[in-house]
Amino acid sequence: MKKFLFLNALCALAVIAGCSKDDEKKDEGGNQKPEELVLSAPVITATPAIDAITVSWQAVKDAKTYSVEICEATAEQFDAAGSTAELSYTISNLTAETAYRVRVCAVADKVQSPWSNVASVTTLAPEPEESGIKTADELVKWFNEEAANCTAEDVVELGADIDLAGKTITPVAEFKGTFDGKGYSIKNLSSSAPLFLKLSGAVKDLTIEGAVALSISEAESTTGHPLAVLANISTGSVTNVTNKASVTMTGTDVLGSPVVAGIVAYQNGGTFTGNKNLGDVTLSHGGTANVLPDGFNRKPFVAVGGVVGVIVGATASECSNEGAIKATSTNVPAIAARHYIGGVVGTPEDAVISACVNRGSVTGDFGDATKAAQKQVWVGGVIGGRNGDVKTVDGALVENCDNYGECRIVVDNASNNYLAGIAGQAVVEAKGTNYTADETTMKKLVNCHNYGKLIKEGVGPCRLGGIQGGAATLENCINDGEILVKNIAASGAVGGLIGYPTQIYHPVSGSQNNGNITVECDVAFALGGLFGQGGNTNQSYKGCSVNCTITAPSAVIAGMVLGHAKTIASGKSIVYGTSEEPFKVKGSLKGTELTTENFATILLGDSTTAGGTIDTSNVQLGE
Repeated sequence: MKKFLFLNALCALAVIAGCSKDDEKKDEGGNQKPEELVLSAPVITATPAIDAITVSWQAVKDAKTYSVEICEATAEQFDAAGSTAELSYTISNLTAETAYRVRVCAVADKVQSPWSNVASVTTLAPEPEESGIKTADELVKWFNEEAANCTAEDVVELGADIDLAGKTITPVAEFKGTFDGKGYSIKNLSSSAPLFLKLSGAVKDLTIEGAVALSISEAESTTGHPLAVLANISTGSVTNVTNKASVTMTGTDVLGSPVVAGIVAYQNGGTFTGNKNLGDVTLSHGGTANVLPDGFNRKPFVAVGGVVGVIVGATASECSNEGAIKATSTNVPAIAARHYIGGVVGTPEDAVISACVNRGSVTGDFGDATKAAQKQVWVGGVIGGRNGDVKTVDGALVENCDNYGECRIVVDNASNNYLAGIAGQAVVEAKGTNYTADETTMKKLVNCHNYGKLIKEGVGPCRLGGIQGGAATLENCINDGEILVKNIAASGAVGGLIGYPTQIYHPVSGSQNNGNITVECDVAFALGGLFGQGGNTNQSYKGCSVNCTITAPSAVIAGMVLGHAKTIASGKSIVYGTSEEPFKVKGSLKGTELTTENFATILLGDSTTAGGTIDTSNVQLGE
């Protein structure tokens, strides 16, 4: 019995001793004492601002607050920055562009975790203070008093969008410096002249909004009339300029060689890239005169272009137009100058037109009841036409250009007119005395695509093509645009690719027409799925195709490849396709589907020549 009581006493003492040890780990409220907590070190990241650093971390178990410390990178000791119960903390009033170190620890009552990793971070540089012209009054003062005195070394910048509502600026006679728009806009421009009459310097990264309108109410046929929003004549650099202003020239009487464009009327050399026109460009006159415009270096003409009217010895690259482009006359018999009307370019001379796009409508309306023999009209989705009066190397290399806009020509005269999805006429048609053999194929259309609808109205003749109206060298060009002939003269020629390939050798390769052709007039003109009329010279083509529906009255001389070739003289020949790169033909003509049975008879509308030959042995039925 005594032994049993002794064991019980020992057990009781052990229980009492164990309870005493557990009680030592708890506070008076029965909670675990803080000095026994183990807190993990936070893992931090730091994000800089100009004069602040924000430190962030994930929650630490059992932590109630977090202490933040900071020092400059060159200091040995950290200083307290603050404390927070949140999971981030912003340290303010720091010095810009300065390197710092920051660290954080977790805290629960009297227990502190080890310090976190040290984050090294540098505050940001302050934003540069915006400089440049910021108000309308400053801009007006600069244009009216300072711009003409700028040298080539001077750079002028916009520092904000400028609203010119109610303000008047004086066009600069010549600007030689650099005008950097910095992506800002000049808004509500209202003027009868461009910002610069002549630009020999540079303008870049600028948007212009408003209207430029010139109304000439009296006869001024002894003076040339250029008009655009940015410059009348430019020999400098125009880069990334966007025009949203309308440009309108109207004349009640005869005008001397008007040249009208969205951005620059006349670009001679220099740089011209990335420019965009969104405004409508309109010319309406009471007749034109053969007058040499001041500053223009070649025989007179009329040019209307969405982006640039005339471009000489330069490259227009990555330019686009979305405005409606239109030229018309109230007195068609008084027209004495050729008209070149293009979605992007009016007329090029020894130029390159690269990666340009037109999405606006292009219209040349010169219908007149008197059917007077006014000068010829060229209309094109990208280019109107080359100046046929120039007898040295001329025209343009047109590459990687597209047209989506509807192109329309209305003519009643007896001259040959031109309409096309890409270029009414962009290359030489006849070889002049100064041409070399190579130069006749240097100017060509490469990798161009027309999607826009083409419409011919009026009884005048027209050379109309899905890609080019007159003679052209084509490489890998495609027409998907519909062609509608409402009326035309018997001397007209319409083709899915080219209306009339003539005069000199112009090879065509890898090109195709998929656009349907519809004729509403019962006229005996030449119509072909690829070419309207055969040329009066040797021609050879390869790797081309046509897949379209041709709908036309019985009188139309139509074929799935060629309309007619009556001008092919003795000793001349046209060869369609090679054994390696044949022609592929598919579709229907005047309600007759092309089949193996009628294939040979449906390719040509009329194979009669003036003694020459046509070779279709490498033309195949199929896609």
